Amino acid sequence: MKHYYNTDTMERRAYEDNIDAKKYLPQGNWQAYIVGEEPQELLDAMNYKTPEEILAKWKANRALAVSNIEVVYNTAIYQGDEESQTRMSNAINGLPDDITTVPWVSKDNTVTPLNRLDLKAILLDAGTQMALLWNEGRPE
Repeated sequence: MKHYYNTDTMERRAYEDNIDAKKYLPQGNWQAYIVGEEPQELLDAMNYKTPEEILAKWKANRALAVSNIEVVYNTAIYQGDEESQTRMSNAINGLPDDITTVPWVSKDNTVTPLNRLDLKAILLDAGTQMALLWNEGRPE
């Protein structure tokens, strides 16, 4: 397949290799190009993003979604972002039993005593939300 673009309008056309494209191209400034090696002016006109740019944008959106994870537990809303999950995990590991509580701050800054079982439930919900977000919509 032969590929051409018009340098004035950025219109693109493709013709089979066995066709003399120059016979069929409309008047104008047409340039041949190879797919995968498009000239920058054509990429800019197409608002083309490289696979790396697409992945970086997806990762930024994923990071934003993860940073906004929230968990509702016993009518309170707790933050479930990665930093909060780390703090929960540390508290769970540090508590000596399932009865001892630690003061935990909810999203509205209310302090509530939570025990290891409470924190495990909140962490499970937050971690599940993060796992679901981790590959959702991942570009190929």
